[in-house]
Amino acid sequence: MRNDYPSPGEAPYCVVWGAATFYGGVTDIQVGRDCTIVQLTDQCARTLGAPRRICIEHDVEAVDPDTLRSAVERVMAGA
Repeated sequence: MRNDYPSPGEAPYCVVWGAATFYGGVTDIQVGRDCTIVQLTDQCARTLGAPRRICIEHDVEAVDPDTLRSAVERVMAGA
């Protein structure tokens, strides 16, 4: 999720898992043809109660990996 109004030193995005939110905490994102892998820091994963490595599967017919990769790069550029 994008954080449109980050405070100084705050990440330009947040990770939401269930009812928990953590600002920052993503160390890597790899966009593939049918799956996006998100790697979290230990602190982020602990706070969210999530695994450090999350695989988000997507429909290869509905998602253009290049467009998704470009969007991820724009969000993460300010991190």
